[in-house]
Amino acid sequence: MASTKCEGLVWDETLKVWQVQTNRGDKFQAKFVVMNFGTLTQPKLPGVPGCGDFQGKMFHTSRWDYKITGGTSIGDLHKLRNKRVAIIGTGATAIQAVPHLGANAEHLYVFQRTPSSVDRRDNRMTSPEFAKEMLSKPGWQEERMRNFTIMTQTPQMGVKDLIGDGWTKIMRNLQQDFLKKRYELMKMGAGKDQIREINKMMGYADMKQMDSVRQRCEDVVDDKKTADALKPWYQQFCKRPCFHDDYLPTFNRPNVELIHDVAGIERITKHGVVSRNQEYPVDCIVYATGFETGYNAEKLGPQKVGYDIVGKNGLRLSQKWSQGPRTFRSFNTSGFPNLFMQNSPQGTFTTNFVQTLDENAKHCAAMIARMRANNWNTFNPSKLAEDKYCEMIYNKSGRGQRFLQKCTPGYYNAEGKIEVGKTLSGGYPGGPLRYFKMLQKLRATDDLLFEGYDIQKV
Repeated sequence: MASTKCEGLVWDETLKVWQVQTNRGDKFQAKFVVMNFGTLTQPKLPGVPGCGDFQGKMFHTSRWDYKITGGTSIGDLHKLRNKRVAIIGTGATAIQAVPHLGANAEHLYVFQRTPSSVDRRDNRMTSPEFAKEMLSKPGWQEERMRNFTIMTQTPQMGVKDLIGDGWTKIMRNLQQDFLKKRYELMKMGAGKDQIREINKMMGYADMKQMDSVRQRCEDVVDDKKTADALKPWYQQFCKRPCFHDDYLPTFNRPNVELIHDVAGIERITKHGVVSRNQEYPVDCIVYATGFETGYNAEKLGPQKVGYDIVGKNGLRLSQKWSQGPRTFRSFNTSGFPNLFMQNSPQGTFTTNFVQTLDENAKHCAAMIARMRANNWNTFNPSKLAEDKYCEMIYNKSGRGQRFLQKCTPGYYNAEGKIEVGKTLSGGYPGGPLRYFKMLQKLRATDDLLFEGYDIQKV
């Protein structure tokens, strides 16, 4: 039902169904439930005092209020034309919003803690020739999704880049070429010193890439002080790379002002925002401050999905996961029958979110179809199978944490508080394509698909 929010999900052991309650006051039963944790769903406000004191208009970018701004998702925010506006944050969302706010507000203050890496987007029309060559044969969508994941998230070499955008360019320049050289050297029996030299070259390539992004700030932004403040000083993958053709030019507008402080803003007052001991009076505050991330116990239940899930014998998911998430293949968790979870921990992450959702949907559909074909009533992961899977995730976790620990604060590293060590919140080892291959293998064989599950037949 459109515009309907789930507010309760409780397993009924007698009827062997889920009791579902919504914000419209209605209740219904479901044999199977597919729920989505989402990845970036719970808006986060800045950790400063005074957010509730502001007397003007304010909203989070994920809850954009067109009653305040006017216009639509393509711009023309005409209600801001006589308004002083502050946007707090300069991450991936702000990169998209700032050009529209700058084009319409009487004055725009952009409050920045850490600059984003903003390269050219170079957006252009799809030509008929391109469509005929690349978008005509059956399965072209899946081929391009897979190619994008190969280029951005695997060490596979010698694969033709079908995408040719900023993301794949970065990966070719910073990873693919060097992995190829390293592989060739190892094949020839190269020593550790030679391999170490290749790793250094990868670091130099990263520096060269980021220098080109910093140079773009100088080339595009007229004011030197502003251009310097917009330059990212970290390695490329400390933060999400951004691509936009209009973000940097917006700072050449006379009504747009960058307020930069690596410590972030100090507080919100009744009338505006305080940074570097100076108050900036505004009529409207736009929070581009991101989302809560992770699967810690305190972020589960009502705070994570809007409600707590109650399984067999009254067990709440937040209770079960109080020491870390526990799943079987990420989709299911023992004690919660006939429940599928998307975007849950211990699965995988793709740069293109749609690919993961597509693979998840295929697997859920295959399991439900097999249940119905066999006339089975419920499935529930066995504790033994779940424990073995969690042990594998735990033992294979920890990679990349030291790199992120050295990065500037952001959602990649839990605002700089990432802990180095084993964790239950890791993903399936080997990356997304290996995870998808594992699921496809399970779906291909009746005996494997429900291996590790307790099945109750009708």
